[in-house]
Amino acid sequence: HTHDPDGVLHLENMNPRKNPKALTLGYFFNDVWEKKFNSNCIFDYCNGNLRMFVNGKESKEFENYSMKDGDDILIEFA
Repeated sequence: HTHDPDGVLHLENMNPRKNPKALTLGYFFNDVWEKKFNSNCIFDYCNGNLRMFVNGKESKEFENYSMKDGDDILIEFA
């Protein structure tokens, strides 16, 4: 969840082995926010040039990416 418009996500999965899906970006966007997010879409924006960077390196994991404490995640749609 989020508290402020600062872009920081707060994960409160106390037992990641019991529910590892709850650590993924897909879980956050699709299940928590109820917004579409996958390799083709972010929210209502689909079929454009969607790119994701994690800690400055491009990632193709999109909804399957398991977030880690301190990650800097940038999602671009053009």
